[in-house]
Amino acid sequence: MAFRKKYKDSVFTDLFGSDRDGKKNFLELYNALAGTDFKLEEVSLERKVIEQALYKTFNNDVSWEINGKLIVLVEHQSTVNGNMPFRCLEYVTRIYEGIVPIRKRYAEKVYKIPNPDFYVVYVGKDKLPPEQ
Repeated sequence: MAFRKKYKDSVFTDLFGSDRDGKKNFLELYNALAGTDFKLEEVSLERKVIEQALYKTFNNDVSWEINGKLIVLVEHQSTVNGNMPFRCLEYVTRIYEGIVPIRKRYAEKVYKIPNPDFYVVYVGKDKLPPEQ
């Protein structure tokens, strides 16, 4: 019996996103991946979800904004996908669309956006280096 990919993705998404402890779990995951030591009581975390519309039929796994300065996207993959950099770019672009007001996009003054930070957590069978 094979596991459905959607089921495995939803467990990851729930654990680090929508679960009751998703915020705490995400911060622990991010600290482990990034080598940081953020404390839950010392940071502002806001979950970023890509709003679905007729032309947007994709979802990212987990994304949070930390202190209004950093957008962190974490993707869970059980198969190697060389297109993940492109997909992450698509995801963060959609998140930015929700952050930057339309009128500010055409203004002369620079509208500051949070820096993106991308991670892919690979749990497949192929041998890969711990980081790349």
